[in-house]
Amino acid sequence: MREMKNSLYIVGMIFSLIGGVFTLLGLAFLAAYGNGGSVTLVILFATFGGMGSVFLSLGLVFYLPARKKLIRNAWLKSTGARYEAEIIRFTDNYMLRVDGYPSAYAECSYVNENGEVCLVKSGMLLLGIYRGKDELRAAVYVNRDDPRDYYVEITPADGGEVKFDKDYR
Repeated sequence: MREMKNSLYIVGMIFSLIGGVFTLLGLAFLAAYGNGGSVTLVILFATFGGMGSVFLSLGLVFYLPARKKLIRNAWLKSTGARYEAEIIRFTDNYMLRVDGYPSAYAECSYVNENGEVCLVKSGMLLLGIYRGKDELRAAVYVNRDDPRDYYVEITPADGGEVKFDKDYR
């Protein structure tokens, strides 16, 4: 199942790359023509270095939280307690649309080792016009020390690829 985790990660990488290149260009101008001390050098350094540092800062603001979330999810999958969950329903998020279809999140329930029924929500999913929740399964990875820290992974029940009713693009 495709989760909506890549957009900020990719935007952050692109901004950081552009910012790094422009910052290096500004520093290269300063190193190459540093002894001259001309006004043109100051303008080039300020333009490339300033613009590069702004892009680099914005890129890191987008990239680092998304990267931290990916690392946390991988850590939960490797060390957390795994429970099979039942998908109760999908709730559409009309604030965010992809190809004209709203994104959605799954509301799931699982029974922990104490016999308590716990309700969890997945991250935003790109379901498109998927056929139904009966063909999907959910696995919940819960931090053993803090049960409020969890990750929901939704996959097809048959283990194959997610199939859509039609090509909706």
